[in-house]
Amino acid sequence: MSEGAKALLVQFPHPGREWGSSAGSVREWTQEEEGHGRKFLAHRGRFIAENGQLEAGDLTFWGEWEARSAVTEIAQPSRSGPSWIHRPLPGHAHGLKHPQNTDPFVFGAFLYSLCRQASHPTLRSLPTGSVILFGSTVSGDFLIDTVFVVGSAHPHTRLNYVKALARLVPAAYWDVSLRPWYRTAEDQSTLYVGATIRSPIHDMYSFVPCQIGPIGSRGFARPRVTVPEVNPESSRNIKILGSFDPGEMRRRWDVVVEDVTRAKCLLGVGIDAVPWPTEESWRLCPVLRQLE
Repeated sequence: MSEGAKALLVQFPHPGREWGSSAGSVREWTQEEEGHGRKFLAHRGRFIAENGQLEAGDLTFWGEWEARSAVTEIAQPSRSGPSWIHRPLPGHAHGLKHPQNTDPFVFGAFLYSLCRQASHPTLRSLPTGSVILFGSTVSGDFLIDTVFVVGSAHPHTRLNYVKALARLVPAAYWDVSLRPWYRTAEDQSTLYVGATIRSPIHDMYSFVPCQIGPIGSRGFARPRVTVPEVNPESSRNIKILGSFDPGEMRRRWDVVVEDVTRAKCLLGVGIDAVPWPTEESWRLCPVLRQLE
């Protein structure tokens, strides 16, 4: 993105329902016909502490993980908070004809590649520095779970995605996001890799609102977004909220940061990768093995 070039601010609503348990202490892989939902997740990552320093620890945050997860019920949920805490589990979707994909994806990298791009062509050509506000409309408020700053873009199709995206994504992403999608999808998509605190775009970076806490945490409500252009009543329609130069975009990103800190949350700037059985991934995809 050249100096002074404009980028897009996108409001991206996705289903706000919370997934609980489907089999005792485990939430099985979501089936495609079930649609999408949010999980309140516990996983290790890096965050900006109250003193402004970058630290690491066990975090809790809202996000999408449609693969299997270990589930603990929260005995005394906080107001407007979650009822369950999920820890991502490794493992392939064996035996599932229609496993649901995870998009956006935050484990090991901030990635967005698939959802709604076929029906919204603008989403396939977002300029560097664009900001996507992933969230859900709940009781008339737009509640944020992922703030995604576009760092780089990588087009791909069903025919070339393995070669096009080799070495760009964590091991889990092949099985959790790409393979479920390309069972049927034919349209071209664009993988966006999110800007990070170590490699920001105009001092902006991707993050998830988070808190420090063990799996016994009571959880927290998703922060409400007060950016003026955001339509809090839009529960389904993706909206391009405007085209802004870097300074204008940075001011709106700052508003979201203030919304998150006002909600007593921290900025989760890097969530650790989920350990994944990579040898089996390579066996299922010989092209990947050849690229190693």
